[in-house]
Amino acid sequence: MASLADKAILSGADNRPLMLEKDMYDSWKSRMEL
Repeated sequence: MASLADKAILSGADNRPLMLEKDMYDSWKSRMEL
């Protein structure tokens, strides 16, 4: 699960602003916890 999130961030970090990527990751992580 964590590796999948890391992969998504690594692949997206090159194309998106870091803050936007972090915000998307935070919202995704909160969904996974629910």
